[in-house]
Amino acid sequence: MKFVKISSFLLVGSTLTLLPVAAALAGPMDDPFGYFNVYSLNSINYPSSDFQGKAGAKGDVSLGGFSLALLDPDGYSLHAGGKVTLGSGTYHGTIEAGGNTSLANATIYGSVISGGNVFNPADAGGTVFGDVHAAGNVNLTQPYTVYGQKTGGAAYTPSVDHQALVDYFIGFSDSMAGMASSGAITNSFNALSVTATAGINVFNINASALKNAYQFTVNGPKDAVVYVNILGNGPADLDYTNWLYQGGITTGDVLLNYGRQISALSLSSSNNVNILAPFATTEFSSGLVTGNLIVGDLSGSGQVNLGHFDHGRTTEPVPEPATILLLGTGIAGLAGSGLRRKRN
Repeated sequence: MKFVKISSFLLVGSTLTLLPVAAALAGPMDDPFGYFNVYSLNSINYPSSDFQGKAGAKGDVSLGGFSLALLDPDGYSLHAGGKVTLGSGTYHGTIEAGGNTSLANATIYGSVISGGNVFNPADAGGTVFGDVHAAGNVNLTQPYTVYGQKTGGAAYTPSVDHQALVDYFIGFSDSMAGMASSGAITNSFNALSVTATAGINVFNINASALKNAYQFTVNGPKDAVVYVNILGNGPADLDYTNWLYQGGITTGDVLLNYGRQISALSLSSSNNVNILAPFATTEFSSGLVTGNLIVGDLSGSGQVNLGHFDHGRTTEPVPEPATILLLGTGIAGLAGSGLRRKRN
C-alpha cells in the first residue's frame, strides 16, 4: 500500500475554511475516521454489546458481554489511554491500555499491551492467544490461559497520542460548525431531504427537528460529501431515522456534527449515518448505529456496526506542517505489520 503525506489542514472548496486532518505515516492510521469505528474523547462504559470495528478512548474503557472488532480484526482492536476492564466476550485484535488491565472471562485473539499491571480478578478464566506485555506485573493465574509470552516490567510506549486525537476531532467539529451553509433542508411532514452537488455540502438543522424526523433523504452524486451541523443548546436526542442515500452518495459521505452547544446526546433505535459529537456525554441505550460514533463519554448497550466517514476525497491539500497523531514504534511493534486501514 502506498502512503501519501497529507498536510494538517485542508482547504474546503473555494472558501478559507480549514479542516484539520491527521498526518499520514508509514502506517495505517493516517485517517482517524477511517481507522476507528468508535472513539470516546473521555471514557467508554459498556456492560454488553458489539462494536464491529476498532475502538478507542482517551480515558478508561470497561466492556463486558462484548464482541469487539469482529469485522476489522487486523492488528489492534482497542486503544485506551487509561485502564481497561474486560469482562466476558471476544476481542478480535490486540488490546492496548495506558493503565492497569483487568481480564475476566475475556477471549482475546491478539496480544495485551499495558502501561500498568495485567491481572484476572477472583481467578476468573479466559484466554489470550498472543503475548502479554506490561510495564507493571503480569498476574494472570489459572484458569486464565496465555498462549504467548508473559513479560512484566516491559517498556511501554503508547501507539496512539490520544490528546492529539482529541484535538483533531474537536478541531474538525469546530471547523464544520463554522462553515457557511450550502442551502436549506426540506422538511415535509417530518420527512427531511437535501440535494447535494459534487464537493463539500453543508446543511444546518435544529436537534429537535432531526429527532422528530422519521426519514432523511440525501440525494447527491458519488463525489459529494455532506456535513450536517446539528444546532441547539444543552441535551439532544436521536432515535429512529430512516436514512436514504440516492444518486451515488453513500453512508460514508455523510457526517452529523453535534457541536459545542450540545452537552449531552441520547441515542436509541437505528441510524445509518456517521456521528461526531465530541462535546456530548452520550448514552446509547439501545439500537444500532452503522458508521462512526465519535463522542465524549460513552455508555450504554447500543450496537455499532462497521462504517467510516470518508472525508478526504474532495478536498485540496494546503502545505502546512503535519500534526503527528500516532507513534510509529507502537504501530510497528507487537500488534504486527498486518494492520491495514479498513473502509466500509
